[in-house]
Amino acid sequence: MKPPASRPRSQSQTRKTDDSDQVIFKTHGQSYNMENLIESTLLKQNVLQNIIPSIVKETTQELKSDLQSIIRSAVAEAVADAVIPLKLRIDEQDQKLITLFDRTKTENEVLMKKIGEKESKIVSYEKVQGELVSKNSELQDDLTELYYQVEELEQYGRRTSLRFHNVPMQYSDLQKTDQKVLDIVNNKLNLQVVSPLTADDINRSHIIGPIREGKGQIICRFRNWKIKNIVYSSKKRLKNNFERIFITEDLTKTRQNLVKRLNARKKAKEIHSFWTFDGRTYAKKTQDSAKVMVKSIEEINNL
Repeated sequence: MKPPASRPRSQSQTRKTDDSDQVIFKTHGQSYNMENLIESTLLKQNVLQNIIPSIVKETTQELKSDLQSIIRSAVAEAVADAVIPLKLRIDEQDQKLITLFDRTKTENEVLMKKIGEKESKIVSYEKVQGELVSKNSELQDDLTELYYQVEELEQYGRRTSLRFHNVPMQYSDLQKTDQKVLDIVNNKLNLQVVSPLTADDINRSHIIGPIREGKGQIICRFRNWKIKNIVYSSKKRLKNNFERIFITEDLTKTRQNLVKRLNARKKAKEIHSFWTFDGRTYAKKTQDSAKVMVKSIEEINNL
């Protein structure tokens, strides 16, 4: 079965005039001006209502895209104008910091080297100082020992001498000190009963210090240590004599200070007793404790 024959379409012709550039076409036996046809079509209300929103939308999209592009370009240009100088300054500061860091690092290395050298010198100095301190301590010990030896020799030179305190005398007796000593020894100590002393037993005697209230101090060097020891061992016989005469050994200044310190401690009841014999000083902490020979203030303080 053959398909039905199609209805013949209307024949149209389109032509373009050369003089007016107008497009004219014909259909179904009628001629139409393309420009007028488009214009009349676009002016129709329903066409405008449908086309304008699309045109606006499309135009808006294009404007928006163009505006965004313009804004991005403007922002990028503004940012570039602001950032590039800032970046240059940052780069410049970075370079300065790098230079400063390198210089500081170099100076620090030099400083650390100098510190190391100083520390090495300090260690060396401390070593030398330690050696000097040790040497000084040894020298101090040697000096102390030498002082004791010299002081011991000085005391040894006084080993035959005694001091007589509170001896009644006048200035007219200054040349009679031997007789004053012999009177005390022979009469007050009663040594004349055993073996009275004579002027030959005295090498020399003289007064020490001023005479006060009719009393003075006499130092007497006896002929030998034995005579001196006999006299000194008898000094207790002078206890409670009304003239308050007493006898002590002729001690060096150092040992006199020891005796003064011991006397102060005895008065304070910090020690029981003390005495000297042959130039040496002894003390007892209590009545029952052993005697201790003291050579320094420190040893007295440690009693």
